Amino acid sequence: VTENKGDTIPWPYFSIPARRQYGSVTYQKGSFKIRTKASLLTDQFDDMSFSGNPLKGDGSLAIKVESVTGSGFNSRGGIMIRECMNPASKYVWLTIGKGSGTKPVEFSYRERATATRIVRATDTVKAFSWLKLERKNNLFTASISQDGKIFQIADTVSIPMIESVWLGVMAITTV
Repeated sequence: VTENKGDTIPWPYFSIPARRQYGSVTYQKGSFKIRTKASLLTDQFDDMSFSGNPLKGDGSLAIKVESVTGSGFNSRGGIMIRECMNPASKYVWLTIGKGSGTKPVEFSYRERATATRIVRATDTVKAFSWLKLERKNNLFTASISQDGKIFQIADTVSIPMIESVWLGVMAITTV
């Protein structure tokens, strides 16, 4: 991922499912702000806002989540790799939720289209943190960092995905 020095959005925005156009994304001075009224990722079908680009083969993205707001108890934002924009797509995500004091961190995935979502690693952090999601072949690694330099692995999972996937930032409710 290359840094965009201007204020134009470097990646396209998607409402998932596409029939619900209820969000927006802005990009300014290296920061994304995603607004959404999407309810949440359900076990089998996604309802969220996503901004990303195709990733062919291996790659990674590290972001700093600076705030999460919203009225929903499960408001969260973070990084996602998904096979396609279909709401039942395979995916892997690493997110931080809202909270006072410690913030909930979640690593979850869907290993087959329309399969039940699996939450495998949950943790908490004392402040908003850096998140990193990496793909090497079909191995996905989720890592967390307080300083953006030294990352600790939170979890890994192996999920067969096609070579060209989508990598980007996502939100449910408002981030």
